[in-house]
Order: sequence, then structure tokens, then C-alpha cells
Amino acid sequence: MHALLTPLLAALLLPQDELRWWKGNTHTHTVLCGHADSTPEAVAKWYHDRGWNFLVLSEHNKFIDPATVKLPENARADFLLVPGEEITGPKTIHTTAFGVRELVPWGFDSSQKHAIVQNHVAVARAAGGEAIVNHPNFKDALVFEDLRPVKDLKFFELYNGHPTVFNFGSAKNPPTEVLWADLLDAGNRIYGVSSDDAHHFQKWAAKESNPGRGWIFVRAKELSTEALLAAMRAGDFYASSGVVLQELRIDAQSYRVRIDEAATARELASEILYGHVTPRGENDARAPEGWKIELVGPANRVLATELGTSAEFPRSAEHAYLRVRITRWRPAKDGGLESFYAWTQPAFRAEAESFPTPPTKKGLQVQMADDALSLGIRHAAFNAQLGHLLTTSANTNASANFAVESEGQRFYWQEDALRALDEQVRPFSNAGAVVYLILLARKTGDAAIDRLLLHPGMRADSPNQLGAFRSTDEPGREALRTLLRALARRYAARSPHGTVHGWIVGNEVNSHRWWYDLGPADLATVADAYERAVRAAHEAITAENPAARIYLSLEHHWNERYAAGSELEAVPGRALLVQFASLARERGDFGWHLAFHPYPENLFEPRTWLDQSATPSDDSARITFKNLEVLTQFLERAELRFGGEPRRVILSEQGFHAPEREHGERDQAAAFAYAWQKVQALPGIDALILHRHVDHAHEGGLNLGLWTRREGSVCTPERKRALYEVYRDCDGPRSAEALRFALPVIGVASWSEIDPLPR
Repeated sequence: MHALLTPLLAALLLPQDELRWWKGNTHTHTVLCGHADSTPEAVAKWYHDRGWNFLVLSEHNKFIDPATVKLPENARADFLLVPGEEITGPKTIHTTAFGVRELVPWGFDSSQKHAIVQNHVAVARAAGGEAIVNHPNFKDALVFEDLRPVKDLKFFELYNGHPTVFNFGSAKNPPTEVLWADLLDAGNRIYGVSSDDAHHFQKWAAKESNPGRGWIFVRAKELSTEALLAAMRAGDFYASSGVVLQELRIDAQSYRVRIDEAATARELASEILYGHVTPRGENDARAPEGWKIELVGPANRVLATELGTSAEFPRSAEHAYLRVRITRWRPAKDGGLESFYAWTQPAFRAEAESFPTPPTKKGLQVQMADDALSLGIRHAAFNAQLGHLLTTSANTNASANFAVESEGQRFYWQEDALRALDEQVRPFSNAGAVVYLILLARKTGDAAIDRLLLHPGMRADSPNQLGAFRSTDEPGREALRTLLRALARRYAARSPHGTVHGWIVGNEVNSHRWWYDLGPADLATVADAYERAVRAAHEAITAENPAARIYLSLEHHWNERYAAGSELEAVPGRALLVQFASLARERGDFGWHLAFHPYPENLFEPRTWLDQSATPSDDSARITFKNLEVLTQFLERAELRFGGEPRRVILSEQGFHAPEREHGERDQAAAFAYAWQKVQALPGIDALILHRHVDHAHEGGLNLGLWTRREGSVCTPERKRALYEVYRDCDGPRSAEALRFALPVIGVASWSEIDPLPR
């Protein structure tokens, strides 16, 4: 089964009457460029006075702060200057940096045009905006091979109103619409923009670069740079050279378009608007003037056509994407036909998979597959040490096992290591469990692999030899994206290797000295490095499995840091979460979620209901099971939501020590019962994944397992603890009986007394 992922994401999140269309231009020049004729104030006034809603003064390698441009007196409230710049690089490569905070650098050069475009994308995103590649057919600047390799390029100019730009093809370049189809067919998720690229506001003629010859309409709830960026990133806009739409809607059954005839007539009445003129052939059966709405699929192939001002096409999952082209034609002065267009954005097909919702939240970090399955778990977590999956040695099947090439070094997958991971994943995904991989960068001792994966600041004496991912530069991020995309493809839906839906990036990052080492680092540095790593993971994994969830990893320190570390070795979890979310919004928000570890405040005391540092407020020092509702309530905040919904939470690691004292195992089992009841009452939490399956000798003296270990072994199981049966029965028909013993241990008469959300 497949389904279309509508580009109109905002329309799915808000009632239609809360959204409106905003008309704007992303590419305009002023006298400051040296070859245009009007001041920023005069240019802004032209668009303001004609009812436009937003404008980018995209000057060549100059940043015009909108606050410095004086708008007309009594300026409309629905007119916005969006900050931007036209990055004017070598080889006639020009890119609008839309929505940036500041001047971005433009001097990067390379013999490879795609490298220049990639740099433009990187600097625009780093400044909080997005890159729009301008006029690829201007002086035949860019072809398919120049744009295909570029990562994170979301926009290009499908249409540019400058008279010297060959939108409909040249001797060397195909039409930009063919270029668009080629990029989409190659897997690039890229949207088409239209602009006027105006330079001349005082002299008016067909050969002059006059304003008003191309624009976009963006659908958003409000007129702000942030809202426009969010809608454009979602593809919720259309491009136009003259046609205005009244309705554009995609739902589960159909793709509907309706033209605004009156608004289009007003646009086409302009004496400075020129369409695309073609000769009228002998066999041209078109009326002297008319409308055509075409459903377009891969290879720029027209799948259906309606002549008229409205169309409703059945929604089909047969094609990788669908879009619509609307044409208004009329007689041209020379006897041919003059055409004006609107282009909607592609609605991409994706696997009709959603993140699974098993009937229980019970999970385990698994050691023994058969035992775990007999316990009825439906959430299973496994470590994935990326470095240990790689080798620098080519083998007899080197071509098939090739993983990535970076900085002149080739890396290959270790077949045995991948098969071992398959054997962990497959039994649980086949049984209907959600499988999570905890992505780790442990030092391997292989200098090339460690350089590929590990943050350059990682210390030689890192306590657990777990480093941060190398997210400090593009080669590191690109290697991470390449590796994770390959793993996501291997563990995609219905894969014979098994399916992974949850991907946790790193481990307990707020205590980075111990679990995500990037060297001495303050909060801002940790957040920046981690956001870049999580973003790279999200981009790679969701390209293969759009339903996958990518998780941050934090441990229970909330408003205080881990006391064993300095402020350069550990940070409060809440502060890191807030800083991460802020960076994500600035750079383009995405669907991250949270994997949290609410261990008791004292790891050797299982009775978490006694925790003193876990209080029922946002200011709590820690979040443990005692005050777990603080976490889910905090994530309800508007600035932390995505698509209007709170981020999802899994409790991906927590355990309860069985003290070697009277009633020690009883207290461990009661602690689990307490935690289980708290989690059941919190709908924002999807899983409680217990750590460990079997006691482990290298856990600092903690006895966390469902099983004890055999004396002298590392983790060979010996006997089941009292916790085992409680865990087994907690979600079955005997759950009330299995958990009842814990009530007097905790000191309550009924579970309603610990309900985090009183009914």
C-alpha cells in the first residue's frame, strides 16, 4: 500500500478558515546592486501599493535589514519585508538566502558547481533560512548534474520573470520544468518557485526587468518569516506567472483545483506582464483562448487533463509524486498563443506506514530473545555501535558491502556484524514489536573509522569510550547521513532483515562527559553539535522510512546537572532540551522526539516514590517516576510542539536495583509496579523499556535484572527474580492481582493515589 503525502501539511493541521494565501516575491533588486534603478524604499513601496504581502530585497552579496527600510506611511499590517540576500557566487551561480538573520558569505569557489550550490545551501541554513537556487537557465548556468548531488536543497526557481532567462529552454538547457521533473525522478524533494527578479522600476518595456512578472502564493496561518518558511518547507505554496487559484486541496480521495478567474483577469490586464508565446500550428485545435488544468506525474508526463476553470482528479498511489500545471492561454499580438501558468508543488508518495502502536507499553533491552518474547514485550531496544559495523578492508564482496567514501577513504560494512544485528531485530519486528536502535559512536581503535564518526573534541580518557558523532563539519554529517540511510533502508518496512521504527541518537547527552563525549563544552556547544547530528539522522532515516521516529536521549537530571561533572562536562536536561528545540526551529523544525531515562535519584535505592529531588514542578532538580508527569506537561508547551502536537516520549532505559537486604527484591518489584502504573496513566508516553534483562557484572554493583547472573560470569542468567512475574503479568488479565502487593509497600491504599493526572 502507498499513499500520497500531501504537501499541504498546514492544511491538515489547521481548519481551512484559519489559513490564508499570502502573495510574495522572493527575488528583487535595488539600486544597491549597481545595475538596478530604485531605492529599497521605492521598491518596497511598489509591491506594497499593489497589494503584495511579502517581499525579499535580495541584493547581490548585501544584506538589507528590513528594519532599515522605511515603509509608506500607514503601511498595511499585511505587508512584510522578509530578510534575505542573493548569494552571488562564481560561475553565475546565484541563490536567494530566504529568511536569513544576517549577511551570509558568498566567496566559496570550486571546480564543481554542485559544491558551490551545496555551500550556498549550508550558509543559508546556518543563518536560519533556506536556499532558493535562482535562474538555472540564465547563461546556461546549471544543469541536472550540477543540482542532483546537492543535499538539503528544497527550492529552485522554476520560473524567473527576467527577460534574459530561458525558462522554456535554450540550445543547451531543457526547460526548467523538465529539469524539475528530472530532479524529482532522481529522488530530490525540491519545490518550484516563481519570481520576477525585478531591477527596473522606472523604465517599462518587454526587454526591461520589470516587477510583477512572477510570484508565489504561500498558505499559512499568519504573515511572518517563520510561518512562511514553515509552509514553504512543507510545500504549501504554488508558483505563478499570472494565474491565481481560488482552491487547492488534497484529501484522501482527490486532488482539487479551482481557478480564481477574476483575480487572474486582473493580473493579465497588466501591460507589463508577458506570457510565453508559441506559434499556432496547423493542427492546433485549441480555442482562441481558454484554460487547461493538467495532472502531471514523473517524467513530466501528463496523466489527465481538464479544459476549464476547475478540476478534480482521483488521488492515485501509482506514481511517486503528482503535481498540477494550470495554463491560461490567449491570442498573442503576433498571431500565436500567449500562455500564463500556475504550478502546484509535488505531492509525494510514501509508504502508507504509520508509527506502530502496540497494545502494550512494555519493553525491554533484550539479552535473550525467546525469554523476552515469552514475557510479551512489544518494545525492544538494541545498541547499534556504528563503528563496529564498519571496516576499512575491502573483501571478496566489496562492491555489495561498500558503505561510504569520505575524504579519500573507503569504508565497508562488516557482514558478520550486520547479520548479528539482523538476528536481534528480526524476531521482534516479526512478532509485532516496535524495535528501537540506540545509535552509538564508540571508539574502535581504527584511526580511520574513529576519524569518520567521532567528534574531534572527544578526549582520550573518555570514561566509557563513547563519543559524540562528528557533526562539526559537512564531511562528518554527510558520512553519518549516508550510513544511517543505508541502515534505514536495510531495516525498512517488511524487510527480510527486520524493521526498525525508532532511532535514538546517542545516549544521555546531558551527561556528555560520560556518554556522548565531545570534549569540554558548554551548553550552547553541546546543543549545537547534538542538533546537527539529530537533524542529519532525521534527514537520512525518514528519507527511507517517513514513519520512523528519531529520538533525543536525556537522563534524569532536569534543572541540575550531574554533580560529578563540571559545567563543561554535564548540563541540565531541561536547558539542553530548550536550547535544542530553539536551534531546530531556527534551522527548520523537524519531527524529533524524546527518549528519557527517569531512574530513581539514588540508583541503589529502588523506592523511587521516596525521591526528594523529584518535585511536581518545572523547577524540579530531577525527573524520576515520582514526578514523571512534569516531563509530559513540559512538552505540551507551544514552542516545543511540532505540527501542533507534543513530541512523543519513550522511556528507553531505566531499571530498579535489587538491594541485598531484607525485602530487597520485593522493593525492586514494587518500584516497577509503581512505575508501570504511572506510565499507564500518561498518554504521552509510548513505552517503558526496562534495563536490564540479566544482571551485569560491569554495572558498578547495580542489580537491575529480571534475572540474577551466575557468580563469576558477566551476564549469564541464573534465576528469575520476584520482579520477573510482576513484569510478565503487568499488562495481562492478571495485572490487578500481580500489582496489588506493591500498594502497602509504597504506602497507598489504591493506585488512584499516585495517578499523575487525577481523574
